[in-house]
Amino acid sequence: MSSGLNRPRPTLNASSGQARSVVYTQLTRIGFSRPTPQSSNATRQSCLDHRAAIPKQAEAGVAVPDLCREHGISSATFYKWRARFGGMDASLMARLKELEEENRRLKKMYAEERLKAEIVQEALAKKR
Repeated sequence: MSSGLNRPRPTLNASSGQARSVVYTQLTRIGFSRPTPQSSNATRQSCLDHRAAIPKQAEAGVAVPDLCREHGISSATFYKWRARFGGMDASLMARLKELEEENRRLKKMYAEERLKAEIVQEALAKKR
């Protein structure tokens, strides 16, 4: 299977943003996503409310394929949201988001401290 790295590069018009689009397309193929603009807390909160509202609509009797089509999400995304956010209200979802952010920060701190410890261990091993 070809990794796509040896393909000839297309001629692109950089002023039209075409080059940027091709780069983003290639990056999404390997797992990166487009950067999203920073949004306000109100927008983030409404996004959390949106994620909770869709599974609630399904509980009310709306068919899952219809919901997915209406909101432009895949059925896999719907089921992931239902498993993660089902039964949560907005305040619980906001708390979940805070805890996830704190967890991310703590993991980063741990990784940095672990790296420092490894550097110290290597330095001590070289001195012996």
